[in-house]
Amino acid sequence: ALEAELEAERETEAERGAADGVEVRFSTTTRSPALAVDDPGYAIRTALTFPAHDRPREGHGPRYAYNVAPGADRSRRFDAVVAVTDSAGDTPRLHAPDGLLAALSRHTDAVLLCVVPSYAPLREPLRGPAFSSYAPDD
Repeated sequence: ALEAELEAERETEAERGAADGVEVRFSTTTRSPALAVDDPGYAIRTALTFPAHDRPREGHGPRYAYNVAPGADRSRRFDAVVAVTDSAGDTPRLHAPDGLLAALSRHTDAVLLCVVPSYAPLREPLRGPAFSSYAPDD
């Protein structure tokens, strides 16, 4: 559900930006390393590396963000970067001197953090004669 909401927001912001003459770009972080070649004909031109901040099962290994840094072409520098994470990912590692926010801040004028609530399923309802005098389906 979060992905669908973010996709809708992404499309809305891109349309709004285009209407205002502003270019809006989107990226994501990944566990997958890739070769960055700072050449206009290459798809991945720059790479940022930072430790995982979201308590992954496989450990706090490196994570990557591609095409955020401008590289040799300073005209590719972003005015601002909006980093979106869920509340479970808003950890001290995210804000650490070697974390994602610090890595982003070295390559843009402003980093804005947007934290959306994490989904937490409700507990099972209490049942049984010890809890209530009513039948469970009442």
